[in-house]
Amino acid sequence: MAAVSSNNQPVKFGIAIKLTILLSLFGILASASTGYFTFNATRDILSDKATQGMIDATKLLGRRFYSMANEAANQTRVLANTKLVDDSFGHDNASVIARESLSDNFKSLLSVYPEYFQVRLIGAQEYGREMVRVDRDDGQLVVIPQPHLQEKQHYPYVYKTLKLNKGEVFFSKIFINHERGAHAGLGQPTLQVASPVIDDKGKAIGVIVINVDLNLMFSILKSDMSEEYQLYLTNETGDFLIHPNRLETFGFDRGRQFLVQDTFEPVDQIINSGVQAVTIRQTLGFDNIESIGGFTSIPFSQSTGNRFVIIGLTVPIDFALSETNILTETGLRVVLGLSFLGIIISLIVARIFVRPLKNLVAVVRRFSETNQVTRLSNYKQDELGLLANSIVSMQEGILTHLTSLNDQNTQLNHEIHEREKIEAYDKFHTHTLELLAQNKNLDDILESIVLGIEGLKEKFICSILLIDKSGKKFIKVIAPNLPDFYNEALEGVEIGIGVGSCGTAAFTKELVIVEDIQTHPFWSNYKALATQANLASCWSQPIISSSGLTLGTFAMYCREVATPSADDIELIKRTARLTSVSIERKYAEDEVNNLAFFDSLTLLPNRRLLLDRLNQELAARVHSKKQAALLFIDLDKFKALNDSLGHDMGDLLLQQVASRIKACVRESDTVSRLGGDEFVVMLKGLSEQAIVAVSEAEVVGKKILHSLSETYQLASHQYLITPSIGVTLLSADHQNADEVFKQADIAMYQSKKSGGCALFFYDPDMQAHLISRIRIETELREAISKGKQFELYYQPQINSLGIVTGAEALIRWNTADRGIVSPLEFIAIAEESGLILPLGDWVLETACQQLATWALEPKSAHLTLAVNISARQMGIPAFVENVLTIVSQANINPEKLKLELTESILLENMEDTITKMTALKARGIKFSIDDFGTGYSSLQYLKRLPLDQLKIDQSFIQDIENDPNDRAIVRTIIAMANSLNLEVIAEGVETEKQKELLTNKGCLNYQGYLFSKPLPLKMFNQYLTKH
Repeated sequence: MAAVSSNNQPVKFGIAIKLTILLSLFGILASASTGYFTFNATRDILSDKATQGMIDATKLLGRRFYSMANEAANQTRVLANTKLVDDSFGHDNASVIARESLSDNFKSLLSVYPEYFQVRLIGAQEYGREMVRVDRDDGQLVVIPQPHLQEKQHYPYVYKTLKLNKGEVFFSKIFINHERGAHAGLGQPTLQVASPVIDDKGKAIGVIVINVDLNLMFSILKSDMSEEYQLYLTNETGDFLIHPNRLETFGFDRGRQFLVQDTFEPVDQIINSGVQAVTIRQTLGFDNIESIGGFTSIPFSQSTGNRFVIIGLTVPIDFALSETNILTETGLRVVLGLSFLGIIISLIVARIFVRPLKNLVAVVRRFSETNQVTRLSNYKQDELGLLANSIVSMQEGILTHLTSLNDQNTQLNHEIHEREKIEAYDKFHTHTLELLAQNKNLDDILESIVLGIEGLKEKFICSILLIDKSGKKFIKVIAPNLPDFYNEALEGVEIGIGVGSCGTAAFTKELVIVEDIQTHPFWSNYKALATQANLASCWSQPIISSSGLTLGTFAMYCREVATPSADDIELIKRTARLTSVSIERKYAEDEVNNLAFFDSLTLLPNRRLLLDRLNQELAARVHSKKQAALLFIDLDKFKALNDSLGHDMGDLLLQQVASRIKACVRESDTVSRLGGDEFVVMLKGLSEQAIVAVSEAEVVGKKILHSLSETYQLASHQYLITPSIGVTLLSADHQNADEVFKQADIAMYQSKKSGGCALFFYDPDMQAHLISRIRIETELREAISKGKQFELYYQPQINSLGIVTGAEALIRWNTADRGIVSPLEFIAIAEESGLILPLGDWVLETACQQLATWALEPKSAHLTLAVNISARQMGIPAFVENVLTIVSQANINPEKLKLELTESILLENMEDTITKMTALKARGIKFSIDDFGTGYSSLQYLKRLPLDQLKIDQSFIQDIENDPNDRAIVRTIIAMANSLNLEVIAEGVETEKQKELLTNKGCLNYQGYLFSKPLPLKMFNQYLTKH
């Protein structure tokens, strides 16, 4: 037993320990010195051996990678020199049969080599068009049909391989194929191996390409490897292809560069100095674990830039030198054994001297732990005997004193507990009153009461049930810790005897104690519900108002059968009284608030509440960019209604007017009645641009104007009345609400002055804008009826070879007094007014007539023509019939007509749009998405739509030279289009650099001022002649 001090802490250096240390120290030091020097010498030898082993292991792994690459190269050479490949070039039946046989050979090759996922024969002609292609798709071998074969001339594995000699092989850089597979959550790691097909004249006429899935090879490299070893694989520049940290694997594919030479500096000798292998010894990872490793270069191609990979292995040095650890353990055992033997001998000698003292220490410790007195009788009448008797006397005195202290402490704890309960309830009560004083929501106050009592009584779950104004049924449950299904079941339940504890308490207005729900008759119809909620007992107290009305109940639930104490019953009653005060106070406040801030007839906010909200909005004008507007509404000739039908009918009409106005605005807007027949609407969150905000306010104002002008049913009378509406925008320049009211009132007066049933804006500039819109709409309507002021301009569409493949038809309005009007000024007005329908028909008819004319000329017969379609046109039921009629009358090839739709049109009525597009697609008409990428671009709808083309919006093209985000977006759109077999065209191309970037990313069709601005027909035909 260890020696202890007077405070029960072990003595650090007892007599026995001191004797043992003195006798054993010399032997331990001698043994340890010998073991230390032996360990270091052995560790150095094994470290050199382990490092060379790492180099040998990387070379062995490298041979596996080399064999895979060499096998793929041999396969491409064999295929490129087979007669079947030579026979596939041509357009006769024999060539077709040869290509079919070649596709069977490709399928056989994919069956034998599971790591190959695609084999292709690509011709040098027709822009590198695929001639035969077999894919592995979800385990199936699929021969790609002719219409889906693609042009690949712009890819390096095509144009670089065509430059190689016969028998040479092109190896691509290892890259991530995002369209297939998954590698570390990124995509499928891929190696492309290609060999040229050389005809009898020594000319390269095609390319054989095998796409190798490196996932299998990566798995082979990682297999049968202890988890202590870390595997690395990089390309010839040092980019990680395999790394223990997934974030650094293929980092270059995500725009982040992680290089092996940055982590392992010696590897730079392999990359830049031609060294074949290097070893490393350094600390790795967040834990700074000392590790050793080896890196070896594995060349696999000489034809394409000396391709090679670097394979590396690292392992913690402690694991690699485990033999040293075994030797160390053996030495330690010998040293410890000898030391232990010396310590045992020393302890035996010391034990003889210290045993009596340890016995006394044990007696004292036992007393401190158990308060039991131990009699000591084995001591002689010497110094130790006197000490033992003194210890026994001291223990008896201490025990008597402790008994007295424990009695006093028990009484004190009881008093403290009672005081804490009182203080806790007082704190809870005070907090509830503070919530009332802060004018918090009633539901928040009641929930605070429920949670407060649950905090005081931890085993209980509480609820407050509120009764409707008729006093017959529960309408709301406040019980955040009861299950939702239980609370929902109580809402709407009628109170009465036998309706659980709460229904009975509310009906009888007395406390109801149910100790066991399963056996009590009050719960016979609700036992199953209580069982599902795991409730065993329920005590419920009615909440009674000061006037004697039952407002609801307060209940405490327990998950076990329980009987309340007197304190529990007092707590329930006090809480019910507090809840009653809270409910009555909030009901009274709500009633006062309604009288102060709401109109009693229409229940709309009155002038006082409107002014408060208006002042808040005016204050926000300083910081907010969003516009707001005030609409002043006055009913025309309302006095005549009161005089003819009486004030009761007038009040009924005002109530209906209030309902109609509210139906025209959002919940965030304010509708107020100032008095009489005057109403005000405050619109918030309008556009930041004043012109757009005016249009938005105008839309709402016209909606209210039309709604209020419809017939009213007043009892047995039908009555017509119209409003006059004045509108003004709120701005930071407004000094106060009176100024805003004055402006809106002036605008309303202008409306009255114009004859009523009208909407006017106060701001002179805005009013001028509205007049301008009305004038444009009037002139536009007249121009459409005459049909002589419009013409189509044509903007060429060019492919990568500079050939004009088609054009986009763009309408121009040529007026007598203002010259050519931009579509930006009249298309939106035409859309809103419905004039877009006859205008769109004119554009489509003119475009089809022009296609018919072009078809007669060899130089233009190949042209396609794109026509923009509006949402209004697409929305009419007869849209398909209209288009087909126009196409039929023009007698054109439907495949030359391309209808351009915006993403917003596609999303407005998806199913109807798909049905109409499919019907027209079946007749040969093509479809393109205009301004692609500016809306909610989604593969979900792209997959379902019968599209032919995506048009990249010019906003992404303008900064493509300088903005990496725009380049990434364009690259993604092109990849998306390729995956869906859709053609891609970029609009707004203005510089050669933009065209070059687009071409490199795979976009081969362009439209923009680099080639030509939109041209009238005569100039467009001249352009065709030159190009």
